[in-house]
Amino acid sequence: MKQPLYLGSRAVVRLDDGPSLVVKVVKKIPCRFPLARISRIVMFASTNFSSLVIKACMKAKISMVWRATNGVYLASFNPLSVGETLWTERITDLLSQRGWKNRYRNWLNAQHHLAMVSLARQLRIVYEPRREKEWLNRLFHHYSIRRQWAECLLQMWRTMAISAVIEYWLVLEVPPEIMQIPSRGWKLTEDMADCLALDMLVVLINDADKWRKLRGADKDTVNFMVVQAFERRRKRQMNLLGGLYFRFQRWILECELCR
Repeated sequence: MKQPLYLGSRAVVRLDDGPSLVVKVVKKIPCRFPLARISRIVMFASTNFSSLVIKACMKAKISMVWRATNGVYLASFNPLSVGETLWTERITDLLSQRGWKNRYRNWLNAQHHLAMVSLARQLRIVYEPRREKEWLNRLFHHYSIRRQWAECLLQMWRTMAISAVIEYWLVLEVPPEIMQIPSRGWKLTEDMADCLALDMLVVLINDADKWRKLRGADKDTVNFMVVQAFERRRKRQMNLLGGLYFRFQRWILECELCR
């Protein structure tokens, strides 16, 4: 199985005929790492390596990440044309780290907060993060929308959002199954869908009269209106999803650099 290779700032890296990378550190025995067993390389800007190493990594499709001595991300190189191998290895590596759940929970809470702030901004009201449930209840009450009905609509939009996220993974050539492993407590697809569904509350609030009347309609009519509302905001949903994916990439890179 391929593994990431982490190089120190004083490491000197050379290529042999293996092909392998020979890593030398002062006062330590040189170590040899076959290219066939390396998934990616994370190194400092001061790590000493030749151009032959980069060419060999390009040929072997090994991604490379550079960071400063304080751990700050500087640059990266990814020769892979598809995301399957890269993401499968990265997520597997992430889930093997101690404390990943707490770090992920903090990141997810931040994304949820951003979604709620965006919702409040679109509705031109003030968001109260410490009283979110009460805040939503007051919002629904102000527009005479039953909370149970709002939650029902939100769940339907969430289901559509999950499908949209899965489609997004497929377009990026990322295996959807690696982004959703419930047995490990890893549910990135569903968590992203939750943030997208929250944005649909703007539709519910801005056209509250229509959705209140729809509560007594037949199931087919409700489904049609829910799908239509989601499709009308699909472009915005995809933009929001792109932002989530970008922030997720930065977060997982920080997890890798801080190991």
